[in-house]
Amino acid sequence: MLQPLSIGNVINVSIKLYRSHFKLYSTLSIIAHLWLLVPIYGWAKFSAICAIISRLTFSELSVQPESTNFVRSQVNRRIWQFLTASILVGLMLLATIILSIILFFVAAVLLTGV
Repeated sequence: MLQPLSIGNVINVSIKLYRSHFKLYSTLSIIAHLWLLVPIYGWAKFSAICAIISRLTFSELSVQPESTNFVRSQVNRRIWQFLTASILVGLMLLATIILSIILFFVAAVLLTGV
């Protein structure tokens, strides 16, 4: 079982992991960000590639490395689920912002009335 890490250990492990897979993670990151230029499908591909990076990182940290092609095949089957999740999170964030603004104005009106 993994032990909790201190902040210093997290930084050291992150740097070590990034150094050992710099070319792969950088390439995937650049490709993912280029996909952001394409509406809808590109956004789904961006989310999928981010999931690929996350899964590769997790499998490396759990000492059960997986091949990039295997991870890609597993993640690409769920590409539209990633887009749906992104849209829902965005809508929840937007609703939270709108609710916060409304509550702020209600509080301001009540405080100025007192």
